[in-house]
Parts: sequence; C-alpha cells; structure tokens
Amino acid sequence: IAPRMIGVGVRETFLRDEGFFSFLAIEQDSSGNAKDIILALAKGIGTLKKGAIMLSFKQEAELDLFNEQAFGPAFGRVLLTSIYTLIEAGYPPEAVLVEMYMSGEMAYTYKKMADIGLIKQVEFHSQTSQYGAMSRGIRYRKLPIKAKMMQILKEIQNSEFSREWGKKITKLKFKMIKYFATKQKINRIEKEVRKNLKLKIYDAYEEKPPSEDEMSQLRRISDELKLFEQYYE
Repeated sequence: IAPRMIGVGVRETFLRDEGFFSFLAIEQDSSGNAKDIILALAKGIGTLKKGAIMLSFKQEAELDLFNEQAFGPAFGRVLLTSIYTLIEAGYPPEAVLVEMYMSGEMAYTYKKMADIGLIKQVEFHSQTSQYGAMSRGIRYRKLPIKAKMMQILKEIQNSEFSREWGKKITKLKFKMIKYFATKQKINRIEKEVRKNLKLKIYDAYEEKPPSEDEMSQLRRISDELKLFEQYYE
C-alpha cells in the first residue's frame, strides 16, 4: 500500500473520515489471498473512502521517483526564478513571497485542480487572470522540458539512478548538495521575511560542511560539485 499522501495527512484524513488515494501492488501471492488482505488493510487505514489504483511495484516506484526528480525540481526552479525576478525588479520581498506561495492561494488552486479538474478550475479565477495565463503560456511552449523529463524517466527505468544512489561517493555528494542548499539565497530571504511578518521561523535541518577526510574523497567529483554550488547560489 503506497498512500499518495504524506504520513501526517494519512492520519488527519482518517480522523476526518475523508480518505485519500493510494496505489496498491501485489508481487507474490502464494496463499491466493493477497488481494483480499491488501484490500482489508487499505479499508482499515481509510484509503478506500477515496480510492485505490492497482499497479505493479515497478510502476509505483517509477511514478514516485519521477514526481520527485522531474516535476518537483522543474516546479521549484520556476518558482525560485519568479521570486528572484520580482525582487530584482524592486518589489518588496514580503509581498513577493506572500504573492508566490506564503498566502496559501497556490495550495488552494492545487486543491481545486484535484477536486474538479486541471483546466476546469480556471473558472474560479477572474477573466483577466484566465486570459493572461492562457495567452502568455504559449511563450513557454518551446522550452525543452519534455526532453529533460524523458531523460530522467529513462534513468529511473534503466536503474541508472538506482546504481548511482547505491555508490558510497553518492552519500558524500548528497551531504555536500544539502550543505549548498542551506546556503542558497532564498533561505536568507525567507528567514528575513518571516521575521518581518512575525511568523514562526523553522530550521528544518542545519547541514555541517564536510570534514577534511570527506573533502579528499570528494575531490574526484569536484567539477560536478562546482555545478551544484553554482546552482544553489
């Protein structure tokens, strides 16, 4: 059972008697009762109140990894670029962050996409908003997004990502990337904005720089790390 919901959301929707979507998979069924068992478990945690989709283990893993590696980073890059564009144009950081995501309007729009449809939810927006989004969206049509996403999907499907993740050097690379991520500009901007708006400041993680021994091991991928350092500036 793979809930399409974060852990705390599983519990909250269960308590609200709402349910959540899940993927179900059966790989071995020596008893012949696997489907009955998995459906009983799914019902017990509340997911069948919303719905469940049968997949293979392989399909579930690939969909999950694609969402994390292709869609998530692309969306994050668009959001960050929008924020930096507006701040560099002279708009107050507080107004920019509230407009772009801190107000919760984006989350509400996402919920309406899930509730009634990706395109149908535009009816909740003003005609000015609808025309602006639809007429300007065409300017992004030639970006090579699909090609990059297909490459990421292939790396997942052919186990290239799995082999990369299994390497010892990758764990050190991951530590270094997270360290770069904590130093990027948006963290400083957001912290200042939250302070000015009197909002609670969260420090989810505070990565330490790698040790001398770790740095010596990382030197052989120094060119690759330089790209990550520049990316997270």
